[in-house]
Amino acid sequence: MTTAEPLGLVITIFLCVLTAILIWDEIRSERRFQAWMQRNDQEQEKACK
Repeated sequence: MTTAEPLGLVITIFLCVLTAILIWDEIRSERRFQAWMQRNDQEQEKACK
């Protein structure tokens, strides 16, 4: 076992965790955007009445 193998494993795990965090953040921001759009539409409908 060389020193490069554990380092590669650590880097791989780090990249997998980072990818999971970025995907989760993208999903969360999309949900926040959709909620903001719905609130904005409701406020515009109230303003038009």
